[in-house]
Amino acid sequence: MTFCRPLIIASSVLFSVATVQADTHAANQNAQVREYRAALRAVNPEYVAGGGRFEMVLDGDQLHIAMTVENLTPQMMHMQHLHGSRDGMGASCPPLSREALNGEPVDLIDSRKYSGITLIPLHDDPASLKIQSDSYPETDKVGGYTYSQKVSWKALQQAVKKEYGLTELDLSDLVVYIHGVPQDADLPNTTGSLEGVPAHLTLPVACGELEEWNPQEGAGLIE
Repeated sequence: MTFCRPLIIASSVLFSVATVQADTHAANQNAQVREYRAALRAVNPEYVAGGGRFEMVLDGDQLHIAMTVENLTPQMMHMQHLHGSRDGMGASCPPLSREALNGEPVDLIDSRKYSGITLIPLHDDPASLKIQSDSYPETDKVGGYTYSQKVSWKALQQAVKKEYGLTELDLSDLVVYIHGVPQDADLPNTTGSLEGVPAHLTLPVACGELEEWNPQEGAGLIE
């Protein structure tokens, strides 16, 4: 029995060290994976009552983006982007009340007061930062679609730094927008848009504020 006691103590020490190493490895793995989510709510609901879910998972150098939306204009391509501030300040969605804008709809120009500028397009090549594209998703017959894309986090950071001078891209400081109403929508003549782009294509219809999410709190769109 006197010879077994040192063995038992040594085994206990080795087990404790192994447990700490395993816990540290698991913590490091979890630290490498960060998840961000946003609940999309309608903007300008008098035109389109859009909504849905948005999610991004950052795992090493891979950023996986996913979105599911509904109640948009059927069979129409919808531009969608991440908006944020050049100075690194947090962005927010515009107010629901049109009284804040003298009864006018929230147009693209108005959205900048709350959400900053258009930073990242959500089409087939987000890291290109090209806003005008024909690869944005198109809704089905009932006004819904799903979007999924993967992009190099390093390439996206470098592109944003080069284009906008942002040295740090904090995803939790961004908001996501979906744009587009029917061409025959009764928009005021004063509705602002990009130069040369019809206002019905850029009018915001859904917005969501990104927040970092603990994956243990519930399953998301990305497995």
